[in-house]
Amino acid sequence: MDKLFSIFASFLLALLSQNSWAVDAGCETIIASTEARLKMPAWHSISETSKQYKLEAIKLDGKFYSMMGNGKWLASPVNFDEAEQKFLKQVRDGNIKLSQCKDVGSETVEGVDTRVVSYHIEIKDGPSADAKLYIGKANGLPYASNSATTKTRFIYTGITSPKL
Repeated sequence: MDKLFSIFASFLLALLSQNSWAVDAGCETIIASTEARLKMPAWHSISETSKQYKLEAIKLDGKFYSMMGNGKWLASPVNFDEAEQKFLKQVRDGNIKLSQCKDVGSETVEGVDTRVVSYHIEIKDGPSADAKLYIGKANGLPYASNSATTKTRFIYTGITSPKL
């Protein structure tokens, strides 16, 4: 379970000691997109690293599922909503710094018109990364996130329970 949470936290760097950091005003759209995703009853995320590692996660009917690599789907021991809420709390508390947020244009992701926001994320006493988040213009949901090491896609329609 700890390994899965650690892997998920690493993926949150693409789209986690106190510190006095504040959220840059331009970064509120990133926080808002995460909050919008938390409200969704179902989603499917597919994350791949530059080292060819793949993690898929599904939220459906209050249950969470995950699959690492090309393995089998499992009922996830991690509640991904709780993990994202912890991430948001750490951003608000200043343990994770979002900065340099800029609207860098528009792109279509899986047929959805998105606004592309580039940003820098830094974890206190931890790693940092530059990334882009592709946020749906119509609904504010994240549809993709890309960094130098991780690419993630988010799907919100046609979600079904995986075969365990």
